[in-house]
Amino acid sequence: MVQRDPNTEEATSALHPVPRELAEMGRQRLEATVQTQNEYFDKLQEMNREWLARLQSEVDLTTDISGKLTTARSLPEVTTAVQHWAGRRMAIFAEDGLRFIADSQKLTEIGARLFSNGRSGAA
Repeated sequence: MVQRDPNTEEATSALHPVPRELAEMGRQRLEATVQTQNEYFDKLQEMNREWLARLQSEVDLTTDISGKLTTARSLPEVTTAVQHWAGRRMAIFAEDGLRFIADSQKLTEIGARLFSNGRSGAA
């Protein structure tokens, strides 16, 4: 069994005037804030990857229409190629809008937690 020296405990508490419970709360808050920041940056990286993939699909679509227009032999072929391209572009715009809204909402949720010192809504 370990003997405690009351003089040592008094000296230790004098060096650490912050109660242990308060220090523990501060540590937990800091950990929660760091975790929330990591989640925020992870989401930003995920969004970056998704938008780069989306840009690649845009390049592929442009390459496709260029090839079709180059090889078209008649006005109906050109019209069909342009209609296909325009339809695909409209679908891409719709997907981009939905992705932007979802990404913005997620970043806002994470940011709200970040600015509430890492506390979640349940805490």
